[in-house]
Amino acid sequence: MKMGEMIRTLRRKEGKTQEALAEALGMSTQAVSRWESGGGYPDVEMIPRIANYFHVSIDELFGYDGDRQERIASVLTEADSRIAHNAVTEECITELREALLEFPEEEQILLRLGFALCLYGTKNHGARRCMGEDGVPLNDTEYNRKNPWFREGTAVLEKVLTLQPAPEDRDAVLARLMLLYGWMGETERAETLAHACTPAHFCRETMLAMAADGEERQKRYGNEILALMDTLAGALQRTIHTIGTIEDAYAAETLNSFAQLFESLFTDGQCGQYHLTLCRLYLLCAARTADPEEALAAFDRAFAHGTAYEAVRENTVFTYSGPFVKEAQDVVYGKWPRWHTDVFSGYRSGLSEALLERIDRDPKYAVLRERKG
Repeated sequence: MKMGEMIRTLRRKEGKTQEALAEALGMSTQAVSRWESGGGYPDVEMIPRIANYFHVSIDELFGYDGDRQERIASVLTEADSRIAHNAVTEECITELREALLEFPEEEQILLRLGFALCLYGTKNHGARRCMGEDGVPLNDTEYNRKNPWFREGTAVLEKVLTLQPAPEDRDAVLARLMLLYGWMGETERAETLAHACTPAHFCRETMLAMAADGEERQKRYGNEILALMDTLAGALQRTIHTIGTIEDAYAAETLNSFAQLFESLFTDGQCGQYHLTLCRLYLLCAARTADPEEALAAFDRAFAHGTAYEAVRENTVFTYSGPFVKEAQDVVYGKWPRWHTDVFSGYRSGLSEALLERIDRDPKYAVLRERKG
């Protein structure tokens, strides 16, 4: 039974009129009528007052009979699927908003709504950049602030932080908020949040490694190395993408050297979830390499790592070989969100026409032609 129907049922059971209910709640009779006819929902703040008026629990107001957790699980499962496949629609967002009316302050639903809004806003409105007077790329903050999904998503994710989420959820929220703050020019808010975090040299993996002893020590050191290498890979890519003064030749040389160093940690070539990181490093290297043979070689490495990642991305545990990381283990089960990334989506962006022609002619890469570049 929908909430509007339950309000009507409870009201009639107690012999109350719509006018009496509206007066008790400080609402208009028209608003109560809309609720009961399914034309709208009460505000979140109003739901406890309605439940108190009828002397029922919020669960009872929504017609639950012991299936609260099943209903929440159903909402989260559907949202996770859409988020993971970047298939968020306005309908999905509406469903999450309505679920929050049913389950006010439900942290996991808020979390999904925040990410869904950000994804939808990026896909349908975009996070625009512009060129500054000195030729340095800048976020088009004026345009990005007008993105209604970014604004709502920011408010929702900030609300999640006030609920003291689990560490993994908090990390995911912080990362998304930093992007949103940057896009919209909210520098002070970003700095306030960032200064509350620990510096890179005191991250979780580093502190665990410092405290480890015995057989646990090598595992912790391996996890620390992998975490910091992955973080550095992201920093290099962001810098090259956004700083317009770095010469292509130097950027390509740096990316190639770093990617080879990263690869050397995995002596059997099994890089687990870091295949994706290496794929992106080599794709950017190919885009910045002038020599056609070297560019093709970099793209081929990206293709190999991307293909390897697609084969293992559903795994929940990764183990590695190599003297530095042989005891390291990544457990990704339970981490959220798990993006079902189309590894090669947009791969053609930035690649030279000469390189794209060679890729298109090579049957080895035929699978890429079936995807949208």
